[in-house]
Amino acid sequence: MKKSLALVFAAVVGAALLNAPIAAQADAASDAVLQSQIQSAYDAQCSDVISGDFANLAKSQTGDYTGTAPNGTVMDSAKSVAGLQAMTAQVTFVACKAQLASVQQSGSTAVASVTTTLDGKTVAGATPLSMISTSVDTWTNTSGAWLMSKSIVSETKIIVNGKVLQDMVAPAAKPPR
Repeated sequence: MKKSLALVFAAVVGAALLNAPIAAQADAASDAVLQSQIQSAYDAQCSDVISGDFANLAKSQTGDYTGTAPNGTVMDSAKSVAGLQAMTAQVTFVACKAQLASVQQSGSTAVASVTTTLDGKTVAGATPLSMISTSVDTWTNTSGAWLMSKSIVSETKIIVNGKVLQDMVAPAAKPPR
């Protein structure tokens, strides 16, 4: 009896050891798919901004979307999109790139850390301008599509003609008392 239990235990341990690399490969593949899906969602948002399709940009956000700027201002989807659209009266955006630092999924929610760079030129003087924002964004998978439900921007840097014009950084969180 002891010998048969030892054989069963050895078989279970052996199977676990053999399956561990397979499970790790499956997790890595799943992570790569998630990263690709979220990157594609950011790329679509960038395309919407560059093309001026702000109606489509709004569709990439959930109905209860909230965005928080570094100064603490909280905006819903309509205000967030309208703010970007208003900027186009002064800036022509020509390039947009979202660089994912990390993305983690829990059920139908994914949290991504990203740095987004918008490049353009001022309408008045054709002066080069860049806006670089770092944020932590929450995405919700709704009917197979990833929609942004929350964005907390920790820093936005505005660079005009190669010089930092404005660097807005969210205040550090105060430790609990």
